[in-house]
Amino acid sequence: MAGLNDQITQALGASGSGDPTHAAALTNIATNGNLLNQNISKLIQAFSAAFPVSGTLPVVNGGTGSSTLTLNGVLYGNGASAIGATAQGGANTVLIANAGVPSFSAAITVGTSVTSPLLVASTSATAPLLLGGTGTGSTLTLQSTSGVGSGDAIIVKGGNNGATELVRWNTTNGTRLAAGTTSLAPLTFQSGTNLTTAAAGAGEFDGTCFYASAAASSRQVVVTEQLTSLTADYTLTDSATAQKAFNASSNGSVTLAASTAYEVEMLLIGTNTGTTSHTWGILFAGAATITAAGTMLKVQAYTATSNALTAESGIYIVGAGISSVTAVTAASVSATENVSIYVRGRININGAGTLIPQVKFSAQPNGTEKILAGSFIRLWPIGAGSVTNVGNWS
Repeated sequence: MAGLNDQITQALGASGSGDPTHAAALTNIATNGNLLNQNISKLIQAFSAAFPVSGTLPVVNGGTGSSTLTLNGVLYGNGASAIGATAQGGANTVLIANAGVPSFSAAITVGTSVTSPLLVASTSATAPLLLGGTGTGSTLTLQSTSGVGSGDAIIVKGGNNGATELVRWNTTNGTRLAAGTTSLAPLTFQSGTNLTTAAAGAGEFDGTCFYASAAASSRQVVVTEQLTSLTADYTLTDSATAQKAFNASSNGSVTLAASTAYEVEMLLIGTNTGTTSHTWGILFAGAATITAAGTMLKVQAYTATSNALTAESGIYIVGAGISSVTAVTAASVSATENVSIYVRGRININGAGTLIPQVKFSAQPNGTEKILAGSFIRLWPIGAGSVTNVGNWS
C-alpha cells in the first residue's frame, strides 16, 4: 500500500490537481485499485459464507446454535449441538445434576456412594460455618417436608458410610438414641462444672456424681450404685482369719474413686453349726485409703438359735476404724446359729483403690459357716469427700 500511496502523490502533484505528465502513474493506480477491490470483495464473500449475518450461527462457528433462549434459564453445554437451557427455577430451589441434564429442585439428595467426606467450606477456615440465623438470632431449624406421614424423622448417622445411627428425632418416639454396643455408649456426659443455680429439668455431671433437678434450685444426686448380691449360699472358710464376705466376684472387692464420699448399705445373713464359742466381726480391707472425717457406719446385729424375734445389738464404727475388726455379735455356741448384720452409713475415700467387705470370727468355729443367698452390699457416690449438702437447703 505504501507504493500505491507514492503513485497517487506523484499523479496529483503537490497542488493536489492532476498532471498529464504522469499518465503512466495514473494508469498504474487504476490497475492496483481494481485489484484491491477484487480482493476485498472476495474476503467479504468468504466471511459471509462462514459467518452469515442472518439466520442461526452454529456452535462450530462460535455461535449458540439456537435462535432463542429460555427466559431465566441456565445455559449448559451440549457438545456440537445447540446450547441447552434449563427451565426457569422455582422459588427457593437450587440447581442440581444427576449424571445428566441439570435442573432445579427443592429437594437435594447427596448420593450414598460418596467415599470421601463431603466438605462444606474449607476445613482450615477460622470462622464458623453458619446455617440459618439472623443478626439478632441464631436458631437453626431442621424439619421434615409437608408430607402426610406422621412418623417423619430427622436422623443423624456416623461411622463408615453412615452405617451407625447416632440419634433420631421423630413424632413417634421423641428423641431416640443409638443402640448401645460393646464399643458405643448411647449417651455420654462430659465432666464439667455444675450450674450456679440448678435449672428445672437439667441433667449434670461434675466428674463425681450425676445430678438431676426436678425443680428450680433443687439439684438432686442421681443414685448410681455399685453392688454385689449373693444368689446362692456362700460357704466361708472355717478359720479365725479375716475373709471376704461375698464371692459373687473373684476377689469380693469393689474399686472406688478418689476424693469421693459414698453412701453404704450392707446386709449379711449368716448361719453357723460350729462348736466353739466365738463372735462375728466385720471390717473393710483393700487398697483404698479412707478419710476419717465424716466416715461413720452404724451396725445392727441379731443372733438367735432359730428364726425368731430376738434382741438387737448395735455399734457405731467411726473413721478409719472401719479397717479394723469390730465385733458385732455376742459370743454364742449353738448347733444352729442364725446371724443378721445390717450396716448403714457413709465412707469418705481419699485415695482411689479397692474396698473389700470382710467378716472375721474371734475364734475358729469348728463347723460350717455360711453367708446366705440374698445378702448384699451397695455403694453409691454422693459427691466430693467434703460434701455436706446437695439440694435446695438453706
